Amino acid sequence: RLLIKMRKHMRVIRCFHPVGHGAFFSEQFFDSEESCFNVVYDCGIKHFPMNRLQEEADFAIGKSGRQHVDFLFISHLDEDHVNGIEYLIKQKYVDDQTSFVLPLYKDYHLKIYEHFEGKSILSIFEVIGKTESKSIFYVPLTESEDDDRRGDDENDQSRINMEEGLPETSENKVEVNGLSGRVIPRGSVI
Repeated sequence: RLLIKMRKHMRVIRCFHPVGHGAFFSEQFFDSEESCFNVVYDCGIKHFPMNRLQEEADFAIGKSGRQHVDFLFISHLDEDHVNGIEYLIKQKYVDDQTSFVLPLYKDYHLKIYEHFEGKSILSIFEVIGKTESKSIFYVPLTESEDDDRRGDDENDQSRINMEEGLPETSENKVEVNGLSGRVIPRGSVI
């Protein structure tokens, strides 16, 4: 019932934050004038001073009136996509109530990152682990799988209701570089 009401009256603000070489996107979902929840997609910067990213984070999360990130999506582990996450945690925008959604990497993927990018990128698992938040790993679609899905009816995809949670089974429970979480089915809609 609440879900139907929210769909009729929900207002969404999406923002691409100008952080130079990097990625930081946010969405605020409002029901009437109250913020329902905040979503952040990546949070990183490469060549500009870190304080530029911090100013954008304070602006993005502060403007909603509710200084908390409910979902933090990480597209991949490159420094310019994740190095601002520690700031979000330090400011308490991200805590144990935040759900992290990140790609499921195999050990050899992480070793490649470590070799070419440096160990600092892998420390993101430690940073996330300190929050005691929920971690959800998704298996990225390959390009051909994504092409095959175009035109599919949304009802054909797996739907995950985050309020009910994902049932925990031995098949969907996983640990990646010390960070435990659950794996959602490929192509799921949250």
